[in-house]
Amino acid sequence: MEEAVGDCTNIHIAYPALVYGSLHLLRANAEGPIPNNGRKFLVAKGQNNTVLDADVAIRANGEIDASIKRYHDAIARLAGRRDMRNDITRYESMALVLVSPEATTLGEAVDTYPPTDRPLHFDRFFANIYQQYDLRFVYGAPNLAGKTRRLAWDPSSPAMTHHSAVGLALRIASTTGMPAGSGEASDEA
Repeated sequence: MEEAVGDCTNIHIAYPALVYGSLHLLRANAEGPIPNNGRKFLVAKGQNNTVLDADVAIRANGEIDASIKRYHDAIARLAGRRDMRNDITRYESMALVLVSPEATTLGEAVDTYPPTDRPLHFDRFFANIYQQYDLRFVYGAPNLAGKTRRLAWDPSSPAMTHHSAVGLALRIASTTGMPAGSGEASDEA
């Protein structure tokens, strides 16, 4: 926690306009036997080969462990910087993602925590970053819009139908060249 606060503060002192995010990925170890993919680094509790209490993220009853909830609440207090003159110890955006270690869902996000209405839910992470960037650089400095405007895909680009783009939410440009629904800023000041 100290590193997170110090790092953010030092970066914002040096670069006050920087839009800075911090994404926390935690292995969602379930209470019970150590999975095969965790045997190299998880220490077994006694002879029964179960996950140590300190390494448990999800209890046997499906509840999120209290230590994960405390960690969420602590880092949530570091999120939400809204302007260059706002608290320099806060990140513009933060998210907490529990990552499944289970063989059938390995690497997938556990979608039950944090709840969707919490500020650290991953769905808000990039939206917060983009919003702060736009406020500082696109709308806040309209004369620089040609250099600071975020890029968006041309709707006729072959990238739209490329197999690697399947399932991605791509930013598509409107007819004016700005991303659709971005609330365009005037280039005139």
